[in-house]
Amino acid sequence: MRQQARANPGQWIYSIDPDIGDPNGQVPGWAIRGGYPTTPDGQIDTRGYRANPNYRPGPRTLGLPRPTNRVERALELAATGYGPKENLLRALADAELCMLTVPGQPGHVLVADEAGRSMLVGYTSPTRVPAGTSYLQVPVRTLLPGLGGALLRLNPGTPPTVTLPGDDLVRLLGQ
Repeated sequence: MRQQARANPGQWIYSIDPDIGDPNGQVPGWAIRGGYPTTPDGQIDTRGYRANPNYRPGPRTLGLPRPTNRVERALELAATGYGPKENLLRALADAELCMLTVPGQPGHVLVADEAGRSMLVGYTSPTRVPAGTSYLQVPVRTLLPGLGGALLRLNPGTPPTVTLPGDDLVRLLGQ
């Protein structure tokens, strides 16, 4: 930032969220933390800092666990508003999820009830599954028959958690 201040005396320099891929490219306004004015001799005026009231912290700033696969990266971007939900749905299309199983019935995926709707609970990797919990790794495509009208909750208890309408996946994968 000091280098930027020297190169831009008398102007503003901005602090960008670290989850923005190319801070020298297009940066959406909500990814700017705030700005500092620079003095005529190219120094940062820290007393003049202005926070951006529209700033949305990204996954690293929020301290979310580092993603271990494509689905987890799409999930954290969708959950923080840094990426569209559609990217998460596309990442799920070819993924396997760790689905909770019915206690005492290995091989049977657990279907819970959430306000009168069926809900399936899945985790994006074995490391996200709570210790001592039984699960089965299942390709998402094989879940389609049970997703119509149901909810799919990803990574409950392990941030970020997202609940998706199963119909969204059925529409995408049914094409």
